[in-house]
Amino acid sequence: MIAKKHLILVAVGACVLGLVGFASQKKQVERPLKGIMQLTGVITLSSDGIPLSLVVDGAGQCDPGGPVTSLGIGVLPYEGAEVFFVKATITAANGDQLFTEAADPALTVITGGTGRFEGASGSFTIVYTKLEYRDGPFPGILILDMEGLTEGTITY
Repeated sequence: MIAKKHLILVAVGACVLGLVGFASQKKQVERPLKGIMQLTGVITLSSDGIPLSLVVDGAGQCDPGGPVTSLGIGVLPYEGAEVFFVKATITAANGDQLFTEAADPALTVITGGTGRFEGASGSFTIVYTKLEYRDGPFPGILILDMEGLTEGTITY
């Protein structure tokens, strides 16, 4: 009889733990994504003045996410070229990250994340309110100062 009680308690405990585990799996929900970013890009030029690469660093405010920082690398198009690609990581104040890719300057795609953004997807656009180029500290370096508003959707 005692062994039967223990078996029943173990079975009930396993069911409860199973339900708790099932309940803790959150359902992914699509949400609006809006923000403002200030970015600085460092563009490396070839000896002919053709853009070769871009490194972007920035900070801003995003909903969801709060204060964020961004770090990206990419390849820029030059006159007559079709190549454009930027891969970036956006980090929220709590350390959760969003991974993004853009093969088109007009659209950025969310490809995943960490923490609450694990498995995230979606996309957003950036409308630039400031795009200013200036000479860098060395020949062959161009600095791009940017500010922009982001808008799109994120599912997480």
